[in-house]
Formats: sequence, C-alpha cells, structure tokens
Amino acid sequence: MDIDKSSLFFIFEDFQNSLEKCDFYAVDQEMTGVDFDGQQRSRFMSLPELYEACRGVVKRYIAFQFGITLFTRLKSGGYVVKPYNFYLLKEHCDFGVNTDAIKFLVAHKLDFQKWLAFGVHYCNKEEEGRFTTKKENPSYLELEEKIVFHVVNEIKKWYLDPYKKEEEILSLKTVMTKGIEAFVISTLKEQDIYVNLEYDEISKLYELPVQLTVHRVDRNKLDLEGEKTAVNSASVFSEKLGFRQIWKCLTKCKKPIIGHNFWLDIMFMLHMHEAPLPTMYEDFKKQVHELFPCIYDTKTLSKTMFFSKLNKCYHLDDLYKECCKINKESKDSIVFRFPPGFHFYDEKCLGSEGKAHEAGYDAYMTGIVFAIMKDVLKNGDEIEFKKWENVISVYGSNYYMNVVGNDFLKSGSIFLIEFEEDVDARLVQSLISTEKDIERIKNNQEPTSFLLDLDFCKSERHDRTFFAQFYDGNTNEKTIRAQIDLSKERISLCFSTTMKKREIIFPQVKNISRFTE
Repeated sequence: MDIDKSSLFFIFEDFQNSLEKCDFYAVDQEMTGVDFDGQQRSRFMSLPELYEACRGVVKRYIAFQFGITLFTRLKSGGYVVKPYNFYLLKEHCDFGVNTDAIKFLVAHKLDFQKWLAFGVHYCNKEEEGRFTTKKENPSYLELEEKIVFHVVNEIKKWYLDPYKKEEEILSLKTVMTKGIEAFVISTLKEQDIYVNLEYDEISKLYELPVQLTVHRVDRNKLDLEGEKTAVNSASVFSEKLGFRQIWKCLTKCKKPIIGHNFWLDIMFMLHMHEAPLPTMYEDFKKQVHELFPCIYDTKTLSKTMFFSKLNKCYHLDDLYKECCKINKESKDSIVFRFPPGFHFYDEKCLGSEGKAHEAGYDAYMTGIVFAIMKDVLKNGDEIEFKKWENVISVYGSNYYMNVVGNDFLKSGSIFLIEFEEDVDARLVQSLISTEKDIERIKNNQEPTSFLLDLDFCKSERHDRTFFAQFYDGNTNEKTIRAQIDLSKERISLCFSTTMKKREIIFPQVKNISRFTE
C-alpha cells in the first residue's frame, strides 16, 4: 500500500493497531545516493573508521522511500502480511542526488512524480518539539498571531453588531490556513461566538490571500462544528509531524525489527527521524539498542546459520526466491495472507506485481525470508537462531556490527599478504587463484575461492600489502604459499609457450599472516 501525505492521516490508526498486534516487522529504504564521494575505504577498516565515513554519506543524502511490512502470526500457523510503502519529502531541505542511483531507480519504474508532489513530511525529535511548542502557543509566530488577531476582530465586530444580526454571511479577504482557522475558531468560541469558515484551500502561501466566507452557526449545531474543528486541528498536526508519528510507533512498540544488510539503513533511520548521528561509534550502538532492542539481519542469517541450505544466496532477491522455493517444498511450509487493500505484492492475486528496489516490496521480501528462516529452516534450534540477534551485516566490510557487544570478523580466513616490492593487484589475484578461479575471471566473473580487497591499494592498483579473504575455512599460510607456487609454474609455462621466455622473475613474498581483530 502506497502512503503519501493525502493518505497518512487515514491509515495511521489502523497501522498503529496492527503494529501493536504484529509479531515482527521488516523495513527497507531507498536512498538518493550511498556513494562515498571519492573517499578511499577498505573492507578491513575498523567499524569506528567506517562509521565516520558513513556519517558523511548519511548527511549528504536522504532515504526518500521507507518500506514497512507487518507480520502477524495466525493460529493456523501462517502470517497476515501488511506492506506499507511511504514516500518521504521534507518541506524545506537540501540533499544530494547521485545520478547513477536515480537512473537505476528509474529503470525499476520508481514513481518520482508521486514522491515530489505528495511526499510525506518527516522530522526528528528536536524538530517535533519546536512544532509542538508552536501548536500549543498560537502566539509563537508573530505573523500568525497578527493574522488571527485581525480575523477575530473583523468577525467579532460583525457578529456583535446589532444592526447586522440578520446578516448570515460575512466576506473578507485574508491569509488563511488550517492552522490559523483552528486558532480563530477556538478564540471566538471562548467569547461565545460561533461561526463556520469557508475558503479556497489551494492557496497555502502567506503572500496569497483568499476570499474568506464566515457563516453564523446555530448553537444546536455547536457540537458538530466543534468536532469538525478538532478534526481540522488534528489534520494540521498530522501533516506537520508526518512520518514522525509512524517512527514513534516503531520505537515505542519494541517488536523485533528485520532488515537486510542493515548497517546503512539504521544510520539513515536514526539520522532522519530521531537525531543527528552521534560522533562516537559506541554512542551510536547504544542509541540503536535503546530504540530497537531486538534486531535481525537476514544477510547475517543467510551467511551463518543457513549457509549450506541457501546455496550462497546473499542478494535479497535471490534469497527471497530460494526461501520461497524451500517453503513450497517443505512439509512445514507456511502461508502468507494479505488483507483487502494490501494485495499488491501477493503473487496469487491477478494484477499484482513485485517491484524490486521499491522500499515496500524489499521490506516485504525481507520479512518473508525471515519468517521462512525462523519457522521452516531453523529446525527448532532456537538457541542458535537467538545467537544472531542484534548482529548486523555491514556492506563493504569484513566485520559484523554487534549492537550489544564487541564487533567481530565475518570470517577467520582473512590473510595479510606482504611482498618485498610494489606489485600489480592483477598479478596478486593470478597468484592466489585456482584453475577454476582463472576460468571465472576470464569470463568476467568473481573468483569462488577468495576475495581480494583491491580498494586497499594506495594508487593504480599497486601496493606491497594485500588483504585476501578465503572462503575455505581450512586455508592457512602454508596452503596459500603452495597455491602461489603452483600459480608461478602455471604463469611461467604460459609465458614460455607464448613468448619463448624460459625464466620469469616473480616478486618475492615477504610474509603471509592471518588477520586478527
């Protein structure tokens, strides 16, 4: 279900009630960019170092789509699924846009017109406090106070004039908004003056006055008019706070929150909707845990508990398809049901369609994956599953963020390879590659036995020191040296055949050591 500023007020109560009843919810966001603006980074940077770099990213860009999908367990064993796709746009702000990111989203048919025309306003805790102060004190803004004072005086003179008691209507030209209207009505009621205001709501700029029509109200209709005024006032409050109302529900409920590759998502969430990110990394972790005490990351789960069952499916779309296939073939399969109005992502419904890289759909896929992992794949191993609570996958890093403890490496098979002189990274890649890796590299595919951190190189892909992560847990210094020796023979044979050179001088390996935390 797409939510913009015209529909937020109407779905809020149902969302709030559904959130309170749900067992868990999944979230995802789409950003205007996530690049590091030319900053050098490495998979082996410590997370405090990476956090500092990512703070710059979060300050520069925004998340303009926020997807939330609620999952509520049925007694029959399945889940009721309610996906929401919020479009977010602040009334007044500047933010960066990465053209590659936007082109990518355009290719996936993202509705930018809806975002720019009808995006829901958002604010953080401090901004909410400033607006609440304005709402509670009409005289907070001098300009609005003057407008209210002027309109009240004009209406009061007309209403109490004994020669105009027979006149049912007063017309005047003035600036008018829903907020000013609410203050005018409430001020007049305090003086036992009861009127109804009609005006063109299209104009929302102070410099464009509107034609205001004032009607006397029968006291018998007083309760009805009072109810209308209350609704108008609530609408203003809802529109000004916007997504902040949804955010407060999320942080209050303390239900498990599910994400995929969740590091940057959490940073954007806190920065946009709670407060500017703290300078210190440990303070950030503390803030995350206070707001969301139970977090699961499906990327983390896919690379740990279910590695052998999921055929190395780490990308969300592939992971979703694999989990759905496993669920369909399982004797313990679970069913997902969509209430009326929430069927857009239901593959069984005519006219429904999945929209990869739409925040609502990605949140839906994330939640489905988690439900299948939790109920179908874990095989009752609750202790093992619980072990990965609050362990977040960090894109582009070899570390996991442990929200409630010490961060740790994703793999113990990470090695530092040092040479006596600067070496081309492509040669290093060839030296540690198996025959199978070489064939994959020739076909522009990633090697299957290792990951070489090329971002770590100082310049032009040359360096003396390289980090490599090997996927085989049995890899050690001896096996790496043996592979390098085999590769030297292979390369020498190739050169001697094609270039008639009998002896190739390779750079000397100075040291190979296991990388530790």
